[in-house]
Parts: sequence; C-alpha cells; structure tokens
Amino acid sequence: MPSLSHEALPLLFRNCPELAPQLMRESLGVKLPEYSVIHEQSTDFTEALPTEYRADLVVQLADDRGPVMGLVVEVQLRRDPQKRYTWPVYVTNLRARLQCDALLLVVTPFEHVAAWCRERISLGGGSFVQPWVVGPEAVPRRLVSNAPVGSLAAAGHSPPSPHARKCFSISSVRGRDDWPTGAARSSVRV
Repeated sequence: MPSLSHEALPLLFRNCPELAPQLMRESLGVKLPEYSVIHEQSTDFTEALPTEYRADLVVQLADDRGPVMGLVVEVQLRRDPQKRYTWPVYVTNLRARLQCDALLLVVTPFEHVAAWCRERISLGGGSFVQPWVVGPEAVPRRLVSNAPVGSLAAAGHSPPSPHARKCFSISSVRGRDDWPTGAARSSVRV
C-alpha cells in the first residue's frame, strides 16, 4: 500500500498538471514541444483489449545467478515506421520481465534498411532506444560460409527465404565450434 507521502506527491501534480512540464523545462532543462492544453490521462497501463506484441526471437543470457541480458532479435526486410513504436515496447517489456538490461538486435540483408534501422528511436526528453543492427556488410565471415546464412548476407537484391532467416537466427545463438575462445554460448528454449 502506498504511503501518505507517496500519495501526496501525485496529488500535487493532479491538482496542478502544469507542474510536470514546468519541472521538466526549468529544473531539468528538457526542451518540450509547443502545446496549448494539458490533459490528465489514466495511470493504468493495463490494456483492456491487449495489443499483441511478438518479436521474431527473444534470447535470454544468464549466469548461475539468473538473467544478465535479454536480446530481442528482429529480422527486418523493409522500412516499417510502426517498428519505431513497437521495438521500444519489446525492449522495455523484456527488461521488466527479466529484471536486467535488454537490447534490440535487428538483422537485415539490405543496406538501405540497415541504415534506417540504425537510427535511434526517440522516446522524448533525451531518452531513446538504440537498435543494434547487423546488415549485409556486418555478418561475420564464419557465418557467411554457412550456405543459408550466406544467402542472408548476399547482395540483397531479393528477400532471403524463411529457411535462411531461421538458420541465421539459430546459428547466431547456438554454440558453435568456430566461436572465439571465451565467447558466450546461448541455449534456445522453445
């Protein structure tokens, strides 16, 4: 149960909603966009009709104490402006679920898509999500020698087959003999 002092501070902001943007501007130096009206919104982030959010793959890195990193892996074949809103949801939800840091890894066979994916995603006020992107120029040579993976890293004039995308994600996380000494190996849970 929230304490009285915890309840008093939100009440202060409810009674004077202008206080929130004023503090952001004057105390923290955050440049806010122009606005003419402030509306208080629901504090409940539970969705009555839940929106389905599904990443292509989620990998948990762990040690003997538990999770140490979560990775959201997305294969991107074209520019999709909606991803600027869903990718931060994936990362922040995974971070909350695992109680550790989480990163977004985007894999694409097309350099123009890779360049678009590398742009940081602004959340406002200087906060952002920075995708980590593997484009055709960044696929490690030892993975390119694998035929299905090589097709993903190829010139990029046609989309890779679903089999090639699956092989790339599996060979990227499965323990392999040609990984550098000391490289972390992941287990894939289905």
